[in-house]
Amino acid sequence: MNDCKFYGNIAQAPSHGQTNSDLAYCNFSIGVRNIRKKKKYNDKSTFVDFVVYGPAAEYMKNAGQGDEILIADSEVEVVTWEDKQTGKKNKRYRFLVHRFILAKDKDRAMEYSTDFNSEPEEVANPFGQGV
Repeated sequence: MNDCKFYGNIAQAPSHGQTNSDLAYCNFSIGVRNIRKKKKYNDKSTFVDFVVYGPAAEYMKNAGQGDEILIADSEVEVVTWEDKQTGKKNKRYRFLVHRFILAKDKDRAMEYSTDFNSEPEEVANPFGQGV
């Protein structure tokens, strides 16, 4: 079973684009903490990468401007690519979002949440140059 749930703050403004078949996508990260521990001054957040496709990506373009609380229902996926300049093979883990809620606009976010039956599409380098 590949079912992951996260609650955290959007760490930076999301980046947007289109797949080769013109489907909108949105990459973003959220900062999460271990909820089983008591919050301490020196606790550090873990930053987790996400991608969302279709109408939900369009929604995130306007809604996810950083420092907002997001609840995500997702699955982990491994993304691999080869650096065209160095030939180095890269691997990174990210989470494909099925449903999400932005705490400030939970009713509208659910309206645009993605469908469990949607299929992700490949993007040339989903993490930008030099990552």
